[in-house]
Amino acid sequence: MKKVFFIPFILLLTSCGNSSEPSLSTPKDLSVFNNVLKCSEVESATSYSLLVNGVEKLSGDKPSFNLLDADIAGYATLRVVASNAEQKSNPSFGIRYLNDPKSLLFSSNELNRANVDEDGVIHTFGDNSFGQLGHGADTDVVDLPVAFSQVSCGVDYMVGLTNKGKIYTWGGNEFGQLGCEDSKGKPSEILKDLKFSYVSAGSFHCAAISEEGYVYTWGRNDMLQSGSELIAPSKVSERKFKYVHAGSDYSVFIDNDGYVYASGNNAGRNISKNEGDYLPLTVISQHGGYEEAGVTDKGVFAIKSTGEMEYLNLSIKSKVKGLESIQTSNYGVVCKDLENNMYKADIVEDTLILTKLTEEKIVSYDFFGKTVHVVNENMVEGSIVL
Repeated sequence: MKKVFFIPFILLLTSCGNSSEPSLSTPKDLSVFNNVLKCSEVESATSYSLLVNGVEKLSGDKPSFNLLDADIAGYATLRVVASNAEQKSNPSFGIRYLNDPKSLLFSSNELNRANVDEDGVIHTFGDNSFGQLGHGADTDVVDLPVAFSQVSCGVDYMVGLTNKGKIYTWGGNEFGQLGCEDSKGKPSEILKDLKFSYVSAGSFHCAAISEEGYVYTWGRNDMLQSGSELIAPSKVSERKFKYVHAGSDYSVFIDNDGYVYASGNNAGRNISKNEGDYLPLTVISQHGGYEEAGVTDKGVFAIKSTGEMEYLNLSIKSKVKGLESIQTSNYGVVCKDLENNMYKADIVEDTLILTKLTEEKIVSYDFFGKTVHVVNENMVEGSIVL
């Protein structure tokens, strides 16, 4: 079995734009992640150097650094969790996935970031207080005979989906968000008898769609955010779904007919004005035909199969069409159209307004909190703060 070594990487904790502005015409700097750490000896991994804009800032014998230099701040590590690929003789470490459009699968939160490269290797960055980087405390090598197709970040844990439909989880487990006993920071397979096509990590609960179309959830459920009555992994319904998104304290689902369902925190009546504080799995759209959806503190937003966005609470639609994806947090809504234009959505005087976020063409993005991490058409990465 091939051993996989950790290669360090610097993640700059900076952002672009001014959060007080209603919209941003362009990110100030789309190259904030263009800084790599290189390892001088690949096989033994005994010497590491941190390069910032080509200038060596730190060096040492460990694959992570506490960064106190005037030019950089924070803590970051690149962690290779698993791969079934042959070790490259002269690999290009760091952010090589940014140069390959096949590798635009990434997920992030306030302290962590993860991506899947073209070989099915998961790379993780950032805080490791709960073992969410996947390497535990006692080893720099993890052997897993699998290749991943997706990764999703919760607040203090991560979940990965392999190309054979298997789910691995690792990190914090205070609320049962791993779906198993504490993994002590090392990836553990769960729901071994099933195969899945998609996973979504919420803050402290997780959801996944099986190959048969059933949704399974697990983790924190004090507000019914898992859509079931259990904390342990369980099937939400006998109904089949094509989409699920686990949020901070809610989940949103879309069945095969395109009807939108939701569960979780409804204290602000943002999901359903006619229901109580904690919403069980409930259909919330008046008709079908939806492809993706999300919840904010203002309500429920969804993308129709016709490419329009709709604000379900008032049944109003956007004038912008050709939309293909949507992501939400408690702080807002962002979406992308088929021409790679990115927008944020606002409700102004009972009108759904879409405002272009940047003149850059965005090929991939991930939204967490108030920050949108983006990759433009030149494969350069950056972030926008709403």
